[in-house]
Formats: sequence, structure tokens, C-alpha cells
Amino acid sequence: MKGLVNEMKDERIKQVHDQIMGEFGTTVFFFALAAFLVKILLLHKGLSDCVVEYVIIIGAPLFQAVRCRQMKIAFYRPGMEKTYWKKALTVLAVVALVYIAYGQVSLGDGWTTKLLPLAAFAAAFAAIRFGAILLEKKRARKLEEEFEDE
Repeated sequence: MKGLVNEMKDERIKQVHDQIMGEFGTTVFFFALAAFLVKILLLHKGLSDCVVEYVIIIGAPLFQAVRCRQMKIAFYRPGMEKTYWKKALTVLAVVALVYIAYGQVSLGDGWTTKLLPLAAFAAAFAAIRFGAILLEKKRARKLEEEFEDE
């Protein structure tokens, strides 16, 4: 009986540890995203000055996708594409408006050339993310069929 209690305690501790590490990873991701935006928008740094943030922003979803495939799970939920685009377009619009307003005040006429690399990065990131959602949708169906057969 005592062994079962210790085993349950160990499992609960492991679950809490995993939850804390997941929350930590999410926090690091959002701090990197905030640092990236501050460096690009407010400090007018280039992408070469934001390598660590860039690696975290791109690497976190890639790591998640690889681990999902290894563990044979899919994070896709029905309607995910619609909510993603609504959120993404809202965030991009707000960031673009703030950047344009700030750029016109502080940079004068040169703000458009500084906006292009950020716009290209945002467009590429959004396209890759949407492609990943579509792949997850197909994968979720495939896994559902696979596990229904068993």
C-alpha cells in the first residue's frame, strides 16, 4: 500500500513539474516575442541584432511540432484556422499601426524602409503557422483513424 501511495505522489509531482516547465516555456516565448518587438519597433534594431529572440520565436513552435509527432498527438482543434487568423490579423494591425505612428514621428520619411523587413518576417511567420495548422488538421484526422482501428 505504501508503495502505491509513493508512486501516486511521484506521478503528481511529475505532473506539477511538467506543468511548471510548460508555463515557464510559454513565459520565455512571450518574453522573447516582447523583446523582439521592442528591439525592432522602439530601438530600431535589425534582425541581426535579435538573433536569440528570433531563434526562440521560430524554434518554440518547431520544437512543439517535433515533440507532437514523436508522442503521436495533435493539438488541432476544429475552427482553429478561423480563430488563428482573427487573432493574427488583429495583432499585426495593432503592431503595424503603432509602428507606423511611432515611425512617422521619430524617423520621418525613412520609416517605410524599416517596416519592410518586419512585414516580411510577420508574413512569413503567419504563413508558416497557418501551414502548420493545416498539417496538424490532416495529422489529427490520421491519428484519429489510426487509434479508432486499434
